[in-house]
Amino acid sequence: MRKGPAVPTCDETLTAFLRARLDEDQAWAEACQGHHWQWVHRRDDQAVHPVPAEEEALGADAWGVSLRSTETELTPSLREMGFDRPLAATWPIHHAEVVLAPAAGHIILHDPARVLREVEAKRRIMGLHQEGVDNDLPDDEEPDPAAGDTRCMVCAAVGEPPYYPCQTLRILAHPYADHPDYQPEWAP
Repeated sequence: MRKGPAVPTCDETLTAFLRARLDEDQAWAEACQGHHWQWVHRRDDQAVHPVPAEEEALGADAWGVSLRSTETELTPSLREMGFDRPLAATWPIHHAEVVLAPAAGHIILHDPARVLREVEAKRRIMGLHQEGVDNDLPDDEEPDPAAGDTRCMVCAAVGEPPYYPCQTLRILAHPYADHPDYQPEWAP
């Protein structure tokens, strides 16, 4: 006796879609100049910490601001560009006259180092939520993924709806809902 509804098989497509998006996120982050960024005043090279609740914009004075890396080590992306020694700083944005504080803060909070940590965390979650076979089928019946006979073994173990692809994978894919390859049936 089957315990769940028939679910369309989109697991291979959903997991392949997620892997491709994470590979893209990683490639973009690794291609950046430096991995840890900060805003600095151009007049004195002092760090600026945007606080949207307290200020509207950075660099509203005549000098403006710059976004620079804080790396003092040779990152893989710099090595690939042919550098043989670390740079004191690289400048993803060399000069900006005015940057709105919310945008400046968002850029800092989502620097390449954070993106790479998020990619790794999502890959680990995907690794935990693997597809398994429903062991509750009668002995004479073969598992049929199109009929919902496969399940996420993690979700099944904690009492969540176990059918694959599980809610966890659907939730991980949801931030990419605006991507042209995203399928509406993947919505959590």
